[in-house]
Amino acid sequence: MKKPIPLWLIGLAVWILAFAAISFFWLYHGSRKGLTGRIDWPGLALGAVGPAGLVVMIVQRIRAEPTPEERAAFWAIFHSPPGTIGAVVVTRNGAPEVIATVRSTEEYLKLAGSGQLPADHRVYLPNDII
Repeated sequence: MKKPIPLWLIGLAVWILAFAAISFFWLYHGSRKGLTGRIDWPGLALGAVGPAGLVVMIVQRIRAEPTPEERAAFWAIFHSPPGTIGAVVVTRNGAPEVIATVRSTEEYLKLAGSGQLPADHRVYLPNDII
């Protein structure tokens, strides 16, 4: 697989393009309206940071793919009854398998404490609950 382009390089390229576009826009409209005076180059450079940051965030989101275990957990959570917040996943024969869904952290702790879960299980809960 080809190594992806680093995010900083994408951000730099978009920043340069945005800076050039904003500068040309500013110079064009300034000359048409007869504006004289100094151009605020640091302000233009700062204005170009916004589009570059947005592009970097979008590329970062696109690149973030869930693992097969996370996909299985998400599928189980979304196809479970309302109130389900997490899933317990194990990998058997190289394939992830959901063995339980939980409605609260306490339910998972009770299940884990009962000894019914295998030692190599993983639990997927939302970040604000853990």
